[in-house]
Amino acid sequence: MRTLSKLMTIVLLGIILISCGAKENIRIGFVGTLSGSNSAIGVAMRDGLLLKVDEINSGGGIKGRQIEVVIKDDQNDHDLIRGINQEFMDDGINIIFGTNSLLRQNQCLMSPKQRCYTH
Repeated sequence: MRTLSKLMTIVLLGIILISCGAKENIRIGFVGTLSGSNSAIGVAMRDGLLLKVDEINSGGGIKGRQIEVVIKDDQNDHDLIRGINQEFMDDGINIIFGTNSLLRQNQCLMSPKQRCYTH
């Protein structure tokens, strides 16, 4: 009986530790022109975003949650941008930064089932 009691205590403690353990990261997307002749603005925006995210994460994140940035190169192609934005929304990434925010805003407005924030 004591062995069963100890085993149940260990199992319950394990369940408590798992449920209270690692919080899910906050995922944000970045889509911008990172290659080709028009890449300077996209690269600068990406680097600035990563610098700020590193600063926030090293300070403990947001309410204990780390920020994860998913980066995509749009190659300055509007059709590719639409596909990347849809991919982000399908993956549950509803905060999107980048250089073509007007396209993202229009796409977000056309997707009433999801909230999405663009900058």
